[in-house]
Amino acid sequence: MKHFLSAGFSAVFLLFIVSLVSCDKDYTDIDSGLNIDDDDLNIQKAELATVRAFNQPVREVQTNNLAINPLGILRNGSTFGTTHADFVTQLELTSAALATEFGDNPTVDSVALYIPYFSTKLLTDSDGNSEYELDSIYGSQKMKLEVFESNYFINALAPPDFSQAQVYYTSNASLFTTLLKGAFEDGTTATSAPALNNSTRTQENENFKFSDREIYLTTPNEDDPTTTDTTRVAPGMRLMLNKNYFKKKILEAPDGKLSNNTSFRDYMRGLYFKTTATSPTGSSYGLLDFKKGSITVYYSEDKTTDGVTTRTQKTFVMNLTGNTVSLQENSFGAEYANALDNVNQTEGDEILYLKGGNGSIVYIDLFGERPNEGEVPGELQKMIDEGWLINEANLTFTVDRSRLRTLLEPLRVYLYNADTNLPIADYTLDVTTSSNRKYDKYLFGGFRSTDDETGEETYTIRLTNHLRALVKGTQDDVRLGLTVTESIAAADNLKGRDDDATVQLPRGSVLHPFGTVLKGNTADAKNIKFEIRYTKTK
Repeated sequence: MKHFLSAGFSAVFLLFIVSLVSCDKDYTDIDSGLNIDDDDLNIQKAELATVRAFNQPVREVQTNNLAINPLGILRNGSTFGTTHADFVTQLELTSAALATEFGDNPTVDSVALYIPYFSTKLLTDSDGNSEYELDSIYGSQKMKLEVFESNYFINALAPPDFSQAQVYYTSNASLFTTLLKGAFEDGTTATSAPALNNSTRTQENENFKFSDREIYLTTPNEDDPTTTDTTRVAPGMRLMLNKNYFKKKILEAPDGKLSNNTSFRDYMRGLYFKTTATSPTGSSYGLLDFKKGSITVYYSEDKTTDGVTTRTQKTFVMNLTGNTVSLQENSFGAEYANALDNVNQTEGDEILYLKGGNGSIVYIDLFGERPNEGEVPGELQKMIDEGWLINEANLTFTVDRSRLRTLLEPLRVYLYNADTNLPIADYTLDVTTSSNRKYDKYLFGGFRSTDDETGEETYTIRLTNHLRALVKGTQDDVRLGLTVTESIAAADNLKGRDDDATVQLPRGSVLHPFGTVLKGNTADAKNIKFEIRYTKTK
């Protein structure tokens, strides 16, 4: 028996899944290349033997304006090596900030950046203190974190005619790093100046690490400025930034620069988050929704009422909601790097490597070598001629544990039409949902499972409706693509590059930092199982 990771989906769908399960039967080989059970039952079982699969390197991927972005250093074993991720984002003014008119003698009291982590509140005690569990944070190692002013303008549209969307890739760091500026204590900017997160608290810069602790914010009480109010917020990145830099950049901005976001984005072109490893081991890596982040400038200005002047505290808020780019660099293990340089598209690869981000995907031809245009593969033609009614079809991949030397593995893989870069029918028709969105489209499958008796680990994907369409002739035989996925809903496409070749791959693969190693098919060993339950009508 195999067991899957828990999902939390509805009991109705569980019953539906159980109804799909059929009894196994013994197989008899026939010369067609199909293994068919030898009893006289109407429902029969076959296993196609000629599935061909090979690796497709994706050495660069498009990473502008991703919903989720990585930050930090991920060391995930010797197979896939180390991933290093920096991040750059534009800033935008809130509607309140756009309407701001600074009063007399304004000064900046402090500046705070806050980006929440993905987390779940576990409990709250009688004093109102809460404990949280973090999600999508990997490792507890410290790292150096620096925030700089970015002076490279991130275009939404590509020059020279600005009619197409601009594409930025993981390898575009040099566009930004040569133009970074920090700020000295007096707020003066320079390429040689320290980072903007200049707090004396080293856990905000030199010794940063992702923490699951609740954050306590204290602000002056509006009615009684001599007292403070405490606000609790969920765990996140909270950094104090150079207040004199923001005094010059915001409070002393030239006329018109803060009047609208178009002018502001060109004036203050963004922030660059730079990470540096401080230890040769361990990880400090997070997947963050930076667009939920903000920068709050706390400032004071004179307010005169009835001839009496007092200092009034106010805030000026900027959101991290402009154009963004994720910048990533990998250092792969020798075995994986060699596999990417020696792909066998003709016979298929014995070992298949799936790695998210700028890594690799796998291409699959269900019936072996692709036929010429207008022709039908022999195994598929046999199904058509005999009038097979497809009851169920599954594609199963086995994890090669001997080559998978990693600490973290993907929960799920995703199969799609690589000719059109669109989902296959089984994905589209599956409407199952879960309280944990990673388990949506549960019937479509792709989850990692383990056999309790043998310990064998597999990923199984349902392609019943896809095969039905092939047999009926309403769908052409297409090349399929297989990737890891962080989000099964992220099935739209981004661009990838392998040297001079361009590929399309699902967004869910670009978002995912993990990888896995699967056994492929060779002349001697058929490790990819394409199992079909069917009924003959002729």
